[in-house]
Amino acid sequence: MNTLPEILSAAWEFVRTGADVSWVNKFAALGKAYISGVESDINFIPERKGLKEVLQNKIISAKSAAKMIKPRSVVISCGFGSMARPSVFFRALKSIAAQRNPPLRLTWITVSAAGARGRAEGSLEDLAHPHLIDCYITGHVETVKAFVPLVETGKMEWHTLPQGVITQILENQKRKIDFVETVSGLGTFLEDLACGDKNAFVSKVADKLRYRLPFVDTALIVAAKADAEGNLSMKDAATLTEMADAARAAKANGGIVIAIVGKIVDSFEEEKFLLANEVDYIIVDPYAEQIAGIPLNNAWTLFRPQSPSENSYKVKEAYEAMRLVNKVASITSNRNEAGEIIARLAAKTLAENASAQALVNIGVGLPEEVAGIFCEQDIYTSVVFSVEGGALGGVPAPGVFFGTSIYPTGLESSTATFARYRKNLDAAILGFLQIDAEGSVNVSRRGDKNSAASAIGPGGFIDICEAAKLIIFVGLSRVRGKIKINNGRVKILPNGKMKLVPKLDEKTFDGKRALALGKKVFYITDFGLLRLTESGLLLEQVFEGVDVVHDIERVQLIPIQVAKNLKLVEKSVVTGGGFKIKLS
Repeated sequence: MNTLPEILSAAWEFVRTGADVSWVNKFAALGKAYISGVESDINFIPERKGLKEVLQNKIISAKSAAKMIKPRSVVISCGFGSMARPSVFFRALKSIAAQRNPPLRLTWITVSAAGARGRAEGSLEDLAHPHLIDCYITGHVETVKAFVPLVETGKMEWHTLPQGVITQILENQKRKIDFVETVSGLGTFLEDLACGDKNAFVSKVADKLRYRLPFVDTALIVAAKADAEGNLSMKDAATLTEMADAARAAKANGGIVIAIVGKIVDSFEEEKFLLANEVDYIIVDPYAEQIAGIPLNNAWTLFRPQSPSENSYKVKEAYEAMRLVNKVASITSNRNEAGEIIARLAAKTLAENASAQALVNIGVGLPEEVAGIFCEQDIYTSVVFSVEGGALGGVPAPGVFFGTSIYPTGLESSTATFARYRKNLDAAILGFLQIDAEGSVNVSRRGDKNSAASAIGPGGFIDICEAAKLIIFVGLSRVRGKIKINNGRVKILPNGKMKLVPKLDEKTFDGKRALALGKKVFYITDFGLLRLTESGLLLEQVFEGVDVVHDIERVQLIPIQVAKNLKLVEKSVVTGGGFKIKLS
């Protein structure tokens, strides 16, 4: 047992059989290391004999592809977290970075998180080399820890934009338009940027924000396989992200498309993802990933679109196996008792306020557990869960697997998903870092706005909040807060920095704007449920055992109103015993 897929297989088997899982702790370090992926050969070129001449001319090594990148190029690399990482290319470009004279000084774009928080190789962090990347534009910077020293010493600049906005601009670039005008971001830190000193990427135009991106001239994507003609298939992909739009934008701008594939086959029956004439070069990497160390050449079928009726009995097992792997490998934070009761109350609140087959976005972190509760109770098909990477239906996968879904009913591009949200997103379950008295929320920065180390970025949060009719924010009331539960009664322990604050480090959601747009907004913490009203935050439900005066009014840093008909949260939400949810 020496690969993450084998560890995951073993975890799945133990969950399925109900056996003791304590043994798997010894594999934690191994599993964590394998997240780095196999160190592929950057000089590898497969046997070309028998291939058509047109394809022979396209196939190059990762190192040769890296050498083709021209100085001052605008490169986009696609993927979502641990999915479809172009790891072999990152390693190849890293290997030649110091040799390039003059230095490349690239502009690099990613839509979503592309680093590994300094814990693993094979991510965008491999490119943390002075003057290799001069400007980085993305939705999320928290995972590229290795870039922080470069930003803080002036060797790199970075800019964060909403993920949905970036996908819109990529789509526009196919028509040679490098901007989009939208209401997404109004009332947030992005409007402050637009109205402040001149910003190259966001400005205010009448009652909208105009976002722009430099024209992409190099697109880097990962596909499952290529056929003898050079057409690409995504049959075994866990997500499609923005790959097709990025490729077509690069081609429209006179640039190149470099595709990494797991293998070459004579032909395939499935739909062609990109045609041969849309791809300039192909790197064959037998270890190219589907997700988190799982190679495309040995892909997990549970990430493919499938009928839920055919696989419902497997979903719980798969979800628990993934949760177990995250836990023993310490890849993501483990959920404590507070997280469990918050997730149950959020699941109940969603069920009471959403209709059958509602489209529901699930955010990263604690929101994942809300989808997990729907999975545990076998009602996950009563709504349509969605994540911004493009997976529809099924159950959003937790932890390092976040960004895809277990047995989704469909996959679409990130661009299509955000367009779907703008048209009709019924609800969103999202986390928070801070909440202020007006119900505004910060998720995009931890601390000093002048510190690169405190930056996180908005991800898809801003676009999702703009679109959703119902928003349920979930999180602890204190940083790393803890509680004790005794016989269904909750005792809040007085440790940790408060997260309900008079002033946000950065505003990523505007409570007043949300109310003006007619949105219904709830906040669920370890002391109960709050609703956003015209006069601020209103406490409508409290966990039994929580003293409103002692635990809330006297210690919270912002005013919280208490409903005249304040209700106790049902005991089953706290204990889990007899807890059932049903859509209204």
